Amino acid sequence: MINNKEKINIEREFINLLLSNKDFAGQWVEFGPKIDFFDDIHQPILHAIQYAFNNDVLLTKKTLLDYLKRNQFKRVDIQTNEQLFDRITTPIVAVDEYPNLRNKIIEAHIEHNTVSYITQYDENEGKIGSVASATKLRDQLDSLIEVSTLEKPLVYEPIDQYAPEFVEELLARLNNKEETSVKCHIKDIDDVTGQGFFPGTLTLVCGDVGSFKSTLMLNLGLNIWKYSKKNVLFVPLEMPRDKLYQKLLSRETGISFDKFDNTELLSQDEWAKVKTFHKQWEELDYKFYLMDVPERVPVSMIRRAIEKNIKIFKPDVVIVDYIANLVAEKKSRAERDDIVIGNIIKDLRFMGRKNSLHSGGFAVISAAQIGREALKRVRKNSNKASFFSEDLRGSHEYSMDADWIFALMPDVQQPDKKLYVFIVKSRYGRKTFLNGSTKALLEVEPEISLIKSVEDEFFKVHKKDILAKIDDNILDFSKDILDEQPDEFDDVAAAKELEVVATESIGDNFDREFLNL
Repeated sequence: MINNKEKINIEREFINLLLSNKDFAGQWVEFGPKIDFFDDIHQPILHAIQYAFNNDVLLTKKTLLDYLKRNQFKRVDIQTNEQLFDRITTPIVAVDEYPNLRNKIIEAHIEHNTVSYITQYDENEGKIGSVASATKLRDQLDSLIEVSTLEKPLVYEPIDQYAPEFVEELLARLNNKEETSVKCHIKDIDDVTGQGFFPGTLTLVCGDVGSFKSTLMLNLGLNIWKYSKKNVLFVPLEMPRDKLYQKLLSRETGISFDKFDNTELLSQDEWAKVKTFHKQWEELDYKFYLMDVPERVPVSMIRRAIEKNIKIFKPDVVIVDYIANLVAEKKSRAERDDIVIGNIIKDLRFMGRKNSLHSGGFAVISAAQIGREALKRVRKNSNKASFFSEDLRGSHEYSMDADWIFALMPDVQQPDKKLYVFIVKSRYGRKTFLNGSTKALLEVEPEISLIKSVEDEFFKVHKKDILAKIDDNILDFSKDILDEQPDEFDDVAAAKELEVVATESIGDNFDREFLNL
């Protein structure tokens, strides 16, 4: 068994390689061991190594000190870590020791926790009985083995051998776009994500309390399920399952949410729709699942529930509402909240990787809150303001591990009708919306829990109405259209230009001219 002194020395040799070799730093960030496998004294430096790697550099002493100061470590802790950095970097460790050191760290973690859990069993047996104690011990050991074996074995593969496999993946996308694309069918967001929410990615929806985070995630999930024809698992940690289903039913039927709380307001036709609406879902090969979670849970519990039922779920997307309602696996008194959040985010992202729970993997979508100061800044200058990754409340770790971050801000003038969405981070795809800005406008109908793209809705509804009126009196038609335009057509010049098009064009030519505006 590895004693504590040996464990400390092994960890320092391993960290030495991370500080001197960028490839090893990358392998460790990608495949672990996780930071909580290491002794508490080494965790600040490991977080700093991770931060440096995400900025495409190796950690130096200066970068470490800057990182510690920026994250408000106490002066004595900064001095301790500076001295520790010097001790770790003094010896020269052979590069071929990396796999061996990595395995020893995982073994030490398993050994230490197994002894701890068996000790807890002895203590619990007299309090809750042998059956309950054994059940708890089994769950603890299952969780320990699961987390410890998550680490993907190191594989060194020449790129010429991987190339044919990648070409096959490209051909599959070409020949079967419908199956490979996981789009949410909210145009503004799909324009940014490109291929959509593919396996192994983490998307965060951020905003203030009451900024439609849960509603947007529900709309993302329902659209992916209905229109991209994918399996979706929704984990409602924020609200009871019946209330979430009520929002879902309201969006799908168009019946106001309030009527389900005051059932005497439901008409006979609405009652009939509620009773039979789900029938059309039964024959679908793809499913929308709700996970009934009785209390706040760690990511590992969600992971185990998915794994045990993987043949049922086979999820393409898992939505967790939301990060603040998850609990840490464990937290020492010395461990800061931002580090705990960082571990939760990594666990969320990792469980969606291909071959982690099932061969196809899945995308993860969740939410977080934005800090007070950022909200004040944006509200004060809403026309030109932007959100940044450091605006997320609780941890800088969000921006390190999320692939896409979207921030939400209801319009000040019409908070129940218009919702601004900002791009905070886009690791893949576009960095701006198609309007060239990091801000786009969505339309909200809170009474039925619907969020949609303004542009999509305009072309789906208004274009249809326009073409239906072409055979009517042209002059009357042009007046109707001017009355129906959304806010962006309000200025006089645009209205006059539209009137010219409406009165001078007919048939396909009119349709083409109108869409070019």
